[in-house]
Amino acid sequence: MAAFRVVLVVLAWFVLTPAFANYLTNADLTDSLGGWNGDGERVYLRTDGSEGTADDKDAVPCIKLRLGDNVQSVTQEYETQDQPPSLHVTVQIYASKDLKIAPFPDDQTTGDGSHYVGTIYVPQGDCWIGEEPSHFKHGIQLKLGKWNAVDTVIHRMKQVSDRTISFNVPPGQGVIYIRTPSVTRQD
Repeated sequence: MAAFRVVLVVLAWFVLTPAFANYLTNADLTDSLGGWNGDGERVYLRTDGSEGTADDKDAVPCIKLRLGDNVQSVTQEYETQDQPPSLHVTVQIYASKDLKIAPFPDDQTTGDGSHYVGTIYVPQGDCWIGEEPSHFKHGIQLKLGKWNAVDTVIHRMKQVSDRTISFNVPPGQGVIYIRTPSVTRQD
């Protein structure tokens, strides 16, 4: 009888817990970079951190962003017709072992450790997630040479249906790889 109650509780949890679909298209990159815009390219990353091919058993499709002299970004426009009160953003980011952010001149540095590159606000961290039109920016400090799980919630959003998510890197050297990005409704 106790086992039956446990099964019933687990089933009730699955039925009553809403599972929201990913607003992003082609998050698994099966359609190359279809739906994604910007400076990224699709590559396959192997478990040892080297790039491989689709035929490598240990390789996963990723979006590659190479740091350079300017901010680099990959974006996707998406719709939220259901007007969510908040958005839940998750992504896996791999930072190459040689990742190094370029130093910023003193006149581009703010008091909280963030910077400006031209007119672009760069939050503190090795990369950041942006969301428009909410002007949301979430800086991320990465551990080098490994996958970093990023999980954040965007609150106090403007109630519009057309939105853009971006994954960004500041000037510097090295590469980040992005996989399994997800943007879902958060109640």
